[in-house]
Formats: sequence, structure tokens, C-alpha cells
Amino acid sequence: MDSGGITRASSEGLRLAGPGGRSILLKAGSTETQGAYSLLKLTAPSGSPWSTHHTHPATEAWYVLDGELTFRLGERILPAPAGSFVLAPGGTPHSQVNSGPGTAEY
Repeated sequence: MDSGGITRASSEGLRLAGPGGRSILLKAGSTETQGAYSLLKLTAPSGSPWSTHHTHPATEAWYVLDGELTFRLGERILPAPAGSFVLAPGGTPHSQVNSGPGTAEY
């Protein structure tokens, strides 16, 4: 990344296939942020299954743009409608599911 930064339109980024019918749009990868973070936009269709309940050292955060998700952080189950912010500190087992009737974006 040069000192001028980057800008990407809503539909721009690297498209990847995710598990359970999810799609992933990589907006900024770790190489573009000097290893600080990656930024993704995920789309989960209605009826997509729970993601794998997993743990890793990095802190992970989500902002629900549209729809409704349910998160599992450790043993807690938390609803996350549009506008919700969810943070899983490094080492916290986490997973999510689209619990709404339509597509969820986060």
C-alpha cells in the first residue's frame, strides 16, 4: 500500500467462497494493512448452518449490516440484529449462524 491509501467501492474486493453457502468479499488483506488486520464483508443466506466453533489467538470483530445473526461466544448465545457489534477476544471460541428469515451481511 502506498502512502495514498486505498479505496474500494461496495462491490470491489477479492471474492472468496465461504463455508455453508457464505460468500466473502475481502476488502483489505493483511498485506495491505502491514499485518494489522484484514477486513471482510460476509454474506450468509437464510438457512446457512452454524460456522465452525473455533478459537485462534487473534481478536475478531463483526458489525451486522443487514439481517440477523446469532453468535456463540464461549458458551454464551447472543442475538445480533442489524446494527449490532460483536467482539471475540483472542482465545475465545466463537461461531455464528444466520438466524433471520433473509440474507445477512456482516
